[in-house]
Amino acid sequence: MPAANNSIQFDDFIELCSWLCSLIARDSNYFKKEKFDDPNTVVNKLMLALRELEFQLSIPSQKLKTPYGEHTLAVIDFLVDLALKAKKFQWGKPEYKENEEVR
Repeated sequence: MPAANNSIQFDDFIELCSWLCSLIARDSNYFKKEKFDDPNTVVNKLMLALRELEFQLSIPSQKLKTPYGEHTLAVIDFLVDLALKAKKFQWGKPEYKENEEVR
């Protein structure tokens, strides 16, 4: 959903992508926004990082300048999956309490 301040939402999206990329690549500079980069440059850097990580969807870079919606979620979903694999995360089996009534 769009936020009240699109600029802050964009910065948060980019920071999240940067952090996830650093987990995946084990390199804090793998994808990083420079202080004075304009949004076009930042999105192009993100697209290059995604290509290197073998992101399969074809998303126009302009779509990621709007930091919400289907394309943004596809990028976050992709990066989170790779970050979990990089951390060798495994979901455990659910634990159900006994003697609890099912309603």
